[in-house]
Amino acid sequence: LGVEMLVLDEAQHLVDYRRNGAYEAADWIKSLMNETSIAFVLIGLKRTENLLLANEQLRRRFSATVAYDRFTFSANTSLHFVMLLQAIEGELPVQTISFVEPAMIKRFYLASYGLIDYLIKIVDRAVWLVQVQDLVGIELPVLAQAFEDEVWSYATEDRNPFSASFNFQPLFGKREPFETFEESST
Repeated sequence: LGVEMLVLDEAQHLVDYRRNGAYEAADWIKSLMNETSIAFVLIGLKRTENLLLANEQLRRRFSATVAYDRFTFSANTSLHFVMLLQAIEGELPVQTISFVEPAMIKRFYLASYGLIDYLIKIVDRAVWLVQVQDLVGIELPVLAQAFEDEVWSYATEDRNPFSASFNFQPLFGKREPFETFEESST
């Protein structure tokens, strides 16, 4: 079909460092779209919208936006997070403990704060540890090490979600990985 697409990931960086950067970046994207006739996808944090707000013509071209927030964990919303864990578990190239047991769901949620990036980093590292160390499969100690390697190297036993002595409290205390995240969104 000859369809071409350009994906600009982490597009918020186009406006992060300069006061007039949003307008200039938006104008550059619009010009590039005109010159190439390629479909564009902008991916980034919420502040990426500043690109669209800075240029009305660009805003019209990107009128269909989709916002992906982190997963939340409540009786009504946790099903999607569980489905994601189940899908990830089903694709792993190594043996693993169940990711969808109630305690494991909570551990994964608290370890990732509902953010797919952290979740994937932990699981990816766990798979790597199993393969490199020639282990039987992913167990709690492997996940605990993966969490320390990828999310929080200073985690104590009671603050590592995959430790047997974890206290199951969210990790947004002082000097914890999600300290600067808004508590009101939990």
